[in-house]
Amino acid sequence: MMKHKKRTAKVLTTKGSSNKNTINKTLAFFKVFVNSDYFIPLVMSVLFLILMRIAVLTGRLIALVNV
Repeated sequence: MMKHKKRTAKVLTTKGSSNKNTINKTLAFFKVFVNSDYFIPLVMSVLFLILMRIAVLTGRLIALVNV
C-alpha cells in the first residue's frame, strides 16, 4: 500500500513538471526562431499582409459609405 502511494505521488510530480517542460521547450523554440535568419522577413511579410487586409477593409467601408 505504501509503495502504491509513493508511486502515485511520483506520477503527480512528473505531471506537474511536464507543464514546465513544455513551456521551456516552447520558449527555447522561440529563442532559436528569433535568432534565425527567417525571423525579420517573416515578421515583415505578416505585417504587410495585415496592413493590406486593413486597406482592403477600409476601402470597402468607404465604398459602402459613398453609396
